[in-house]
Amino acid sequence: KSLEEYLKLPYTIETRKESDGHTLFALKVARLIAVGDTVADAYSMIEDAKAAWIQSSLDDGSPIPEPDGGR
Repeated sequence: KSLEEYLKLPYTIETRKESDGHTLFALKVARLIAVGDTVADAYSMIEDAKAAWIQSSLDDGSPIPEPDGGR
């Protein structure tokens, strides 16, 4: 599969609101975590991180886990 094909897969993104004096949003997909001041900021960062991780794995020939379909 190509990077574009992997990016179209429905990976689950966990969203958590942190509260420690100010509000942060933490998003997690696979083994990646992104934190932002808004959900939109965190989502943009997690998508960038996901693309970089997949591309690096493709370049290295490393296996890329696919979404489990909610199982």
